[in-house]
Amino acid sequence: MKLVGDLGMVLIVTTDIDPSAAFDRLITRVGFLIVPISILFIRYYPELGRSYEGWSGAMRWTGITTNKNTLGLICMLIGLHTLWRGIRAFRSSKGKSRIRALTATGVMLTMVVYLLHAANSATSTSCFILGGALIVAISSFPLARKPLMVHLLAVGAVSLAASAAFFNLAGLVEQLGRNPDLTGRAEIWSIVLGQPVNRLFGAGYESFWLGERLTTIQRLSGQYVNQSHDGYIEVLVNLGWVGVALLALAILAGYKKIHRAIYQDPGANCIRLAYLVAAVVYNFTEASFKMLSPVWICFVWAIVSVPSASRVNVSRVKVSPARNSPSPNSIVVLADAGKAWGDK
Repeated sequence: MKLVGDLGMVLIVTTDIDPSAAFDRLITRVGFLIVPISILFIRYYPELGRSYEGWSGAMRWTGITTNKNTLGLICMLIGLHTLWRGIRAFRSSKGKSRIRALTATGVMLTMVVYLLHAANSATSTSCFILGGALIVAISSFPLARKPLMVHLLAVGAVSLAASAAFFNLAGLVEQLGRNPDLTGRAEIWSIVLGQPVNRLFGAGYESFWLGERLTTIQRLSGQYVNQSHDGYIEVLVNLGWVGVALLALAILAGYKKIHRAIYQDPGANCIRLAYLVAAVVYNFTEASFKMLSPVWICFVWAIVSVPSASRVNVSRVKVSPARNSPSPNSIVVLADAGKAWGDK
């Protein structure tokens, strides 16, 4: 029921009379609330905005969230939207409203980058860089909007992230300040995949991390874990290869729709591609293809909200007179005739 609720939240936005404006207002207002308050808590209310690791005692910035990774992923999603909004404002007509929009997005983007750096969430930072590069390229360069180039950019971003995560290409993991084993994730993946579960259907929806299996994994890994830190492994152990196939189908079908939409309107739809790529990359080292995750909700929105070729923007519709209704000139004539009759 919670998972259905995620789709319901997305449909509330996408069924608005102006879906794009509804999503823009949602993310903007959430950002204006979460980001400044997180900085306020971190700087002046450390008992609310900071936490400490149980073993090492190292301090972590959490803001209004519960851990640094959650703060990082929220800042990543808000940051991508803010960057997209800023580029659209920069390309709009000059005026006071343009200056105000650029000022607001500039301040918000600065705060987001500050929190990403302070939270030290390598996965969120990498996704922000890759998604932001896609937005800038597609919004600014006509060559990047060509269908083949969109394919190359999207596949290249995912391939670069996969190579860094799984093969440590060119030492990118160390450059992000992480160990080659991704802070113990490689060991967790090996232990989780070694558990005896049905490979076709998995352990059942959200049922893998329960009972003796949870105790065994925590004992073997020496860590208090309740997820595999990989979205694809998480789907595999819970739903089996059937779940993985359904997830792959959703990703491919969504990408196909977004690619077609970018060809029609690059500036408006590049944010959807950025969210899709960010979700695919984020789940290499975190499990976020699950209910109530902001990454999952934005991933679903990116797929569901793609406008079809036949969809009409209601705000741009010009109401034309009915076939048998009088024309504006005839209405003026009748009004003048009525006035003359009244004078008589």
